[in-house]
Parts: sequence; C-alpha cells; structure tokens
Amino acid sequence: MSKLNIFRAAVISAFFMLAVPASASDIETDNPFMDLLTLGGEQADVNEHFKNGKWTLVMVWATDCHVCQEQKPMISSAYDERKDDDFSVFGIAIDGRGGLGKVKNYLDVHKPSFPNYVGDLTIVAANYQLLTEESFRGTPTYLLFNPKNELMAAQAGMIGKEALFEFMDSNS
Repeated sequence: MSKLNIFRAAVISAFFMLAVPASASDIETDNPFMDLLTLGGEQADVNEHFKNGKWTLVMVWATDCHVCQEQKPMISSAYDERKDDDFSVFGIAIDGRGGLGKVKNYLDVHKPSFPNYVGDLTIVAANYQLLTEESFRGTPTYLLFNPKNELMAAQAGMIGKEALFEFMDSNS
C-alpha cells in the first residue's frame, strides 16, 4: 500500500489526503462500517450507500464537537444539491451505544438532511486506520469514496463544499 499524498484545493484552504489502499477498494467485501447502529439501536446496513454508483462521503462526528455542528449545514447543503445526481452522504456519530439517546436528541435539534448512524469510537478509529494507514485524529473526519467504492480521500477537520465538488469533478 502506498503512503498518503496531499491534495490542496485551490478553493478554500481545505485539503484531502488521497489514498487508494487495496483493502478499501471494495466496501461490500471488506466493510469497515459493519459495526454501526441505526438510531433505533439495530445493526445498520450501510452497503446501500455504496451500491448506488455515486460518490459517497462519510462524515465521522461527535455530539460534543462544535466544528461538526458548524459543518453539518454545509454537508446537508452539498448532499441536497447533488443527491439526485452523483453524491451520497452518511454520518457516523462516535458516541457509542451508550450515547444513542444523546445522538437522537442532537439530530432532533440540528436536523441534518443526510442519514446518520452510531458507532463506537474504538472500532471506528481502528477501521479508519485500516482504511487509511493513518491514526484517527478526531472529529469531524471525512472519508470520500468514488462511484467504484474506492477510497479516494480522507480528511480530519473542516472541508468546503466547493473544494469537495471540485475534487469529485476532477477525479470523475
């Protein structure tokens, strides 16, 4: 597997770290998201997000993350703008099973337009490291998969909608 390279978007100072590790090339077979829960507390099946032939952005967030709260309206706007064309989004709150009620309350207040699931920080961080060969650094963290389910980018910290769309369009 190759080391991550840095891509700096001209629009905004956001950047994505590019990666195409072999283990992340087929989400259906090697699903790092199989340990997630729905908001109802059931095991989630997020494969539908990867079987649609669209770019898929995964937002890893936490209820106590102020930057995540700031990013959600922009991510919702991006999702709403292109969900019918070439873009899918889902969120993973890392508050764990014990924080399920807290996540539900948070989502009732903030109302993102994209689906969200709940994961355990330890498992999400381990899966992130398997996908990217980098340690999980905090929230928000984004993973971007192309329509072939290949991991194309990983970013800890804020991103911009224009930079995200520019990256997707230039790598289509």
